[in-house]
Amino acid sequence: ANADAYAGGVPVITVVVEGKHIKNVSTLTSGSSSYSNTVGDGQNPADVIYDYMTNKRYGKSMDHDSSGNYQAGIDIDIDSFQSARTHYASANGGSGIKYNGVIPTAARLYDNVEMLTLSCNSSLVFAGGKYKLVPRKQNETSVFEFNKDNILGPVSVSKPSKSSLFNKITAGYVDSSTALNYVDNVEVTYTGNDGTNYLSEDIGTVLESKVDYQMTTDPTFVSRLNKYRIDNSRHQISASFIANHQALRVECGDIVKIVQEDLGWTSSANKLFRVLEITFQKGNQFEFICTEYESSIQI
Repeated sequence: ANADAYAGGVPVITVVVEGKHIKNVSTLTSGSSSYSNTVGDGQNPADVIYDYMTNKRYGKSMDHDSSGNYQAGIDIDIDSFQSARTHYASANGGSGIKYNGVIPTAARLYDNVEMLTLSCNSSLVFAGGKYKLVPRKQNETSVFEFNKDNILGPVSVSKPSKSSLFNKITAGYVDSSTALNYVDNVEVTYTGNDGTNYLSEDIGTVLESKVDYQMTTDPTFVSRLNKYRIDNSRHQISASFIANHQALRVECGDIVKIVQEDLGWTSSANKLFRVLEITFQKGNQFEFICTEYESSIQI
């Protein structure tokens, strides 16, 4: 370094990097080891999540055989990732969901996967011996109806506590807009996707959540994520119950219809829930934990 130019210090260098070359999941075929790469900022979440799950150095090393050779589809459902990739390309009001960030490799793998899936409003579920990527979409339809013929015993219903309701989201992120050029920024949101001001509904009592978005630099998408978090916190009615073997066809992430006349959930009411957890019980019975599904608030 030139001591006169830099006053005896080390020069500060700022760069915009191209990004890591990762597999394009649309080019994968289950059972094959061939693929094409994608590179650059604004990468598809399906490609990023697949790379993290399969990378042998900083990821989970999935889709590798006992000899360490790569082969698509050993542990991961390729079709689900390809379907999710197509969805992400057109989601977010048609702008697509794109990742641009750094994965903290010092963090637990579980925490990083949770960060990645939450940032694209998706779930990673284990079904049929493989991991599936399941986006939470608008206008999803029920795959199964739970009613008095297959529900065994009562249905337990709970509403969210005050501590889990939000009317203010403060989000930190790196802003890539031309005006700010990759500097730290903060987005504060009080309203839902339909413009509802929940702070007013809560008579001015601030119920705040603070979050850092590590995988997006797009201020428009940050605003959309904030509105989703507020809306989602206001739609958290959960239902749990035991069902018989007829429910075997249901998987985590599926949308189901629950009919319970005593609760006003009639067949025509079309009360929909998303399955979060399924636990096997004795006597070929299954415990289901579901949460309310509201189509309009999905990203």
